[in-house]
Amino acid sequence: MRNILIGAMLAGIAVPASAATIVDTGMGQSGGRPVNSTTTLLGQFSLGSATRIEGIETYGRVVTSGSALYSIYSSVNNAPGALLYSASTMLSSSKVLGYSGISGLAFDLLAGTYFVGFGQGNSAFTAYVRRNAPNPLGFEGSFKPQGYVATNAVDLSWRLTGQAIAGGVPEPTTWAMMLGGIAFVGGAARYRRGKRTVSFA
Repeated sequence: MRNILIGAMLAGIAVPASAATIVDTGMGQSGGRPVNSTTTLLGQFSLGSATRIEGIETYGRVVTSGSALYSIYSSVNNAPGALLYSASTMLSSSKVLGYSGISGLAFDLLAGTYFVGFGQGNSAFTAYVRRNAPNPLGFEGSFKPQGYVATNAVDLSWRLTGQAIAGGVPEPTTWAMMLGGIAFVGGAARYRRGKRTVSFA
């Protein structure tokens, strides 16, 4: 009976597959867009299946060392909606172009369309991201003091890494049903164990 319970629990857990590049626009060919106290850069991307985002990178240059903030938003009418995840990391200034970003994330997303964001984690940090990438994201834009501003022709350089989640991301109701079933099986097993048969000669 114990093996049945363990098997039932493991069957309901989302099991990650091997890591891979999820989104890669390629390296931007010219210019750049800033990340500073007035600008957070954003780009829209889509997932065909449930995915765990583990890393977010941009291609460009860190101008001033500091804390960078990476975020994932829902997409509503091709604009960023609710903030779903965010995490920050310290980045050091570099005099050469290259990829920089954050790793070790566990941002679990269902199939769908989202926005990725790159901005300041603290006021010291500034950077720029190269534009005119060969395989750009969908809609692009930035958060400005006046709100979201769409800028869909800049083609910024992004790279997202992660892995598909086998079995998808269970909904809360699925977890509740699974746990209820396990409790029922456990209760039935306990009842059978506790029942005694009495016979008279």
